[in-house]
Amino acid sequence: MRRLNGGEIQISDVTTTTPSPFATSLLFGYVAEFMYQSDAPLAERRASVLSLDSELLRNLLGQVDPGELLDPQVIRQVEEELQRLAPGRRAKGEEGLFDLLRELGPMTVEDLAQRHTGSSEEVASYLENLLAVKRIFPAMISGQERLACMDDAARLRDALGVRLPESLPEIYLHRVSYPLRDLFLRYLRAHALVTAEQLAHEF
Repeated sequence: MRRLNGGEIQISDVTTTTPSPFATSLLFGYVAEFMYQSDAPLAERRASVLSLDSELLRNLLGQVDPGELLDPQVIRQVEEELQRLAPGRRAKGEEGLFDLLRELGPMTVEDLAQRHTGSSEEVASYLENLLAVKRIFPAMISGQERLACMDDAARLRDALGVRLPESLPEIYLHRVSYPLRDLFLRYLRAHALVTAEQLAHEF
């Protein structure tokens, strides 16, 4: 490099009919890498793009929406399974109804009924029992009346300013270290893809 910088060695551009011995190996490797790329299934090609460094991909192509790289049908299927809407994933019985609130967060009665195998009357009866024994409580969130499990009382109060019913057991009122983070992480775990607008609407 010193001789190159000092001008003792010069570099000249030339055009040849065949690549140089050094370039031949590079060219062969490039052809071998991409010769059969077009034969790969579309889903496989999309998955390979997702494995790239997201920051590098953004610099090359601009803002990349992961939803455009994934099969919409797969996204719907995963979303239904995570949201307990798929037939084999719906809740059963009173305890299953409580588990929905614990796993997915506060929901309306209608949302709970969609995720339960029982009838609307059965769901209403289960909810009455859970309210009576103070395992769940009603809460106004984003202008909606929802039901929440008692374990979320302090999180909803500290993160969203939810007004809690009076006479809740003291054990559920202790402050939580990261209440908003806990709510966000649970929401993210329960959805296939999430946008900032969805989070803002939910909370």
